[in-house]
Amino acid sequence: MVEIEKWLEIYHQAMEREFGDRIMFLGIQGSYGRGEATETSDIDVVLILDHMEFKDLERYRKRAEHLPEREFLCGFVAGKEELESWDPADRFQFFFDTVPVYGKLEDLISKPSRCHAKQAALTGACNLYHGCSHNYLHTRNPDILAAFIPSVRKGQRDHGDSSQADRERGRRIGTGFPAFAGMVSRVAPAVWRRG
Repeated sequence: MVEIEKWLEIYHQAMEREFGDRIMFLGIQGSYGRGEATETSDIDVVLILDHMEFKDLERYRKRAEHLPEREFLCGFVAGKEELESWDPADRFQFFFDTVPVYGKLEDLISKPSRCHAKQAALTGACNLYHGCSHNYLHTRNPDILAAFIPSVRKGQRDHGDSSQADRERGRRIGTGFPAFAGMVSRVAPAVWRRG
């Protein structure tokens, strides 16, 4: 498994050689950010520059080619303006799932509001519902369904299971997540049983 702290130092130095003081933020997401990485985990890096041009993407790609564990590198590279222009509800998960290595996201974008959280939760729940019902009706692939389960469990922890208090909280914030999560948890075993 990649020693992520050491790897991030190498990555940061490489990007600093390429972009210098244009780097406004560097962070890590995904399984490495959560401390759940395995031997096959991607390295989900976030790099935000002062501005972005196509030639910057070319420079990034060429510099990244020489990094160790290049085959695992993925993530998000953008300029400050692109990040600011992103829909705030879409930035919700990005904001809270990104672990800073250099800089602060708060210096680049405002912290998402309760309204943004509500919209992000609803969008996530709708995507889970669509993915699970589509898979149940058409694809019937347990591997695809398995990819949804961590998100459902996280949503149930964050928004509650289907107890009365949690259903009321779901109605109050308008996400409906407990109902979606309940449907997903009923569909999931059916797909696995029937294949």
